[in-house]
Amino acid sequence: MAPGRGGVLSGWLAGRGAPLLVLHGGPGLSFSYMDELAAELVEDFQVASFQQRGLAPSMVGGPFTIEQALNDIVSVLDHLGWSRAYLVGHSWGGHLAIHAGVALPERLLGVLAVDPLGAVGDGGAAAFEAEMWARMPEVDRVRAQALDTLLSSMSATSTFLTQQLANLPKTSQN
Repeated sequence: MAPGRGGVLSGWLAGRGAPLLVLHGGPGLSFSYMDELAAELVEDFQVASFQQRGLAPSMVGGPFTIEQALNDIVSVLDHLGWSRAYLVGHSWGGHLAIHAGVALPERLLGVLAVDPLGAVGDGGAAAFEAEMWARMPEVDRVRAQALDTLLSSMSATSTFLTQQLANLPKTSQN
């Protein structure tokens, strides 16, 4: 158990080798879902994992901020006596690992973010949408844009939508 602001951060440590801290997704998910991944890593790394604040057996109180989550990572690293470590994070944990890479570079050997949340404003949604439209075959783009227009119209009835869908050009897959 590592001391943290407002309580303790509970977790485990196993293996031998370079230090590696696993950050789970959520927040609000149990850290145990990462155990299978961690079991594969303990052959080559000394792996630690902890339940992030907000869910027992760690402290359940906040604050729930990126800054506090980064402080919690530092608390765990300090408690383990690790001056530097690799971070592997999934989902929210990947998002947090990216923030740690920026804020704590002197404490990290490297970062692996697996399916992270976006680390910028809208999570990159606008750029993703533009790229998706650009890569879509023209016939599919026309159909998808027509569907989007129809479905965003609050006045469209299901009968009207069905009739309109029947009149749209076929997709490249038909």
